[in-house]
Amino acid sequence: MEENLLVKVPTITLIFWLTKLVTTGMGESLSDTLAKSIGPIPTLIFAVISFGATLYWQVTRKQYHVISYWLPVATLAILGTIMADAVHGGLHISHYMASILFFGLMLASFMGWFLVEHDISIHTITTRRAELFYWLTVSFSFMLGTALGDYIGNDLGLGLFLTGVFLSILLVIALTVRQVFVRHLLLETGSFWVAYILTRPIGASFADYFGLKWHNGALGSQGLSIIWLVMFIVLIGIMVRTDVVEADVQMD
Repeated sequence: MEENLLVKVPTITLIFWLTKLVTTGMGESLSDTLAKSIGPIPTLIFAVISFGATLYWQVTRKQYHVISYWLPVATLAILGTIMADAVHGGLHISHYMASILFFGLMLASFMGWFLVEHDISIHTITTRRAELFYWLTVSFSFMLGTALGDYIGNDLGLGLFLTGVFLSILLVIALTVRQVFVRHLLLETGSFWVAYILTRPIGASFADYFGLKWHNGALGSQGLSIIWLVMFIVLIGIMVRTDVVEADVQMD
């Protein structure tokens, strides 16, 4: 019989979305930096091992913890970037077809999740099996977001900055829908995943723009990686501190 766990995902608040956006930007910049420094294949190996190790730590815990949750998200941002790039560059699949491929894989993951658990709400991830389906879906969402962003920015010619702005508007709309229809399970769940997918190309578009295009690439992927990393550490620190305060209040 499947072991029941405490909730394994964070409360979906503004700081959740801010941290998610930062991890996507950080993943894009770090992926570029590593690929240029050690090559694409070693970067892929590093990303697979890092994600596997951090995910194992996360799924073997009994309940949600800030660091154990966000580390696999951060390493997956690197892995998702290089996987999507490998499908396009290595297999010579267009960004459009790659988007369709990853969307299909994400739908298949949702279907498997629903058939096994009879529920795909992030609020009911209290079993190891449901959590694995969640992370599988998250993995495909990162790859889908990367391919979709490349398709809009490159193939449709919108450019990096305008792609980030355009998708940011869609993100605000999705979050508004989720807030308005928070009691409607289908709309709340659907708008969450739409927003989750959008954060990936938004972060990546702005990361590439400010790292490579802004002032002729004055920051560079290395410089921007440091900025993203500092922002990530600050946000993690805020969430850890918030959890400690909340735990103290509950004890009192």
